[in-house]
Formats: sequence, C-alpha cells, structure tokens
Amino acid sequence: ICMENEKVQYEIKPATMGDIPQIVELLKTEPNAVIPLTDDQAIDRMDQGLLYVAKKGPKVIGVQGAKVWEESGVPELGSAVVAEEYRGNGIN
Repeated sequence: ICMENEKVQYEIKPATMGDIPQIVELLKTEPNAVIPLTDDQAIDRMDQGLLYVAKKGPKVIGVQGAKVWEESGVPELGSAVVAEEYRGNGIN
C-alpha cells in the first residue's frame, strides 16, 4: 500500500528478511517499546505474516507487529513504533 500526505510518501508492506536489522534497530531506539524483539523473534513474526513495516524508499521508518492468541485464534495488533523524525505524519 502506497501512502502519501503533504509531508512524506511511504509504503506499508509485510516485513522481509532484509528489513529485520532495521526493525530491530528501530525498536532499540524507542525507550517505550513494550517488548523489544530479537532478530529471531522478528523473523518468527515475519514468517507468520505478523510484522509490517512502513518504508520510505529502502529505509524502515515504522513497524507494526501483531499476534494471534492461541486459545481463541483471534489476531491482535501489537505495539507500533515510528522513527522519531517521521512521527506526526499519519504513519501509525
């Protein structure tokens, strides 16, 4: 999905292996991230289709995770993190 507003143009898409290092680094920069992901955890969520990124060109500027509750199978959106310089642009 390509998104654009007057300030920034970005794309939202499922995370790929090439995004994992940037995702992990982005989460490390957010002091309020509930649960920072390790590389392996991010790859596991990506493999399950539960990790999405907002990208401006090749740069990951946001990440949104999800999880599926085992008991009910109901999906739930997790925390979203947007790089500080891109906050306030409707990315999340």
